[in-house]
Amino acid sequence: MNKGIGGDIVQGLAERWTRDVLEEKPDWISIAIGINNVARDHGANRDLNECLRDFEESYRWILKKSREETSAKLIMFEIFYVREEDQLGREFKIAPYNEIIRRLVAEYDAILVPVNSAFEQAVSARPGHSWTSGDGVHPLPVGHTLIALTFLETLGW
Repeated sequence: MNKGIGGDIVQGLAERWTRDVLEEKPDWISIAIGINNVARDHGANRDLNECLRDFEESYRWILKKSREETSAKLIMFEIFYVREEDQLGREFKIAPYNEIIRRLVAEYDAILVPVNSAFEQAVSARPGHSWTSGDGVHPLPVGHTLIALTFLETLGW
């Protein structure tokens, strides 16, 4: 079941986590969230460290609740951003958010789906090819395919 909501941030996901996810009694939970945090934090007049702390606290709460209330296997996705395709030139800084995700993956014995790494390799291998809708964030069908293949490869399928 897809419980994602377009434009959501990790804090919003945390608010609805029990109702939308844990009450479903899942065996597997995959979480792909964060680019909207990056975008909002980029445009906000807030200290980056404060933004990162809020992001980590909410993400950690989601994972902690998941471990306490389910035996579900956790799958977490890197945040991806194709800077070369961002026609708005926003220069999103996803690295510190992905560092948090990687740290939480290790802490909660989750599986990491390295989609940002996959996009970096794809862009390098096929310069000039379009993977997103021109904003570096919203994938075109070929970008969705790359995400799906990375997910399946990560799970050994």
